[in-house]
Amino acid sequence: MDRYPALRTAPSRLYARSSSSAPPLSGADVECQREKAGTVVIRLAGEVDSDTVHILRDALRSFPAQRTIIDLGPVTFADCSLLRVLLGARLRRHLVLAGPLAGQVRRLFQLTATTDRFTFASDVEAAHGR
Repeated sequence: MDRYPALRTAPSRLYARSSSSAPPLSGADVECQREKAGTVVIRLAGEVDSDTVHILRDALRSFPAQRTIIDLGPVTFADCSLLRVLLGARLRRHLVLAGPLAGQVRRLFQLTATTDRFTFASDVEAAHGR
């Protein structure tokens, strides 16, 4: 996987990392794939905060779609930066958040009373049916 900011794109895939010298779970990683019927799946991993959320924002801009599944299962930490990007994205597309969510990520949605603003699925496969 190439490192951010040098994004490697293929017709239906994008890979990015938030830093080039970070160990695997330091920072955040994103992988995007356009799937059947125009659905885009964005797999986000690692720690998502104000220093790393730009890779999700870039992925959402690079892969416009009416329907987007964001796999948050591999996310180990998230703060309000992630929440801000997700709230903005849900205004422009049908967004499904797939898990299973880490406890800290689940608490972010609960403490901010934003759980009811999103559609959640237990995993990416289940998200395809929502």
